[in-house]
Amino acid sequence: MAEAVQRLERLRQRRARLDADASIGGLVSGVAERAARTQRRLGALTDVWESLVPAEIVARTRLTSLRGGVARVVVDSASTAYELDRMLRGGLEQQLRRRFRGTLMRIRISIGERYDWQLQPERTDRPQAK
Repeated sequence: MAEAVQRLERLRQRRARLDADASIGGLVSGVAERAARTQRRLGALTDVWESLVPAEIVARTRLTSLRGGVARVVVDSASTAYELDRMLRGGLEQQLRRRFRGTLMRIRISIGERYDWQLQPERTDRPQAK
């Protein structure tokens, strides 16, 4: 009888289901890895962008994302978008593809606000909380 109990106990240990890890650590590390990978890719593209695009255009643009080979660029005005589009069609996009090590299929331009918190003065027109 003791032998049968031991066999059952060994069987129970082998078939026992492990409790799922309920901690948030796995989720946080996964998000951190994806963010680091995105930062590396976007950082490399930013370096290439700043070396090939004229400084007056770089100052009015912001690379916002790189996903699926599509880089998204936000420009400050329609005139900047037009100028950048002409440059990209004139060969700049091919140069960017050659110099960038990652996949770059397309560059999408959108007009929006270029928000750079380091260059923005602190707002003083807001009412102060008492």
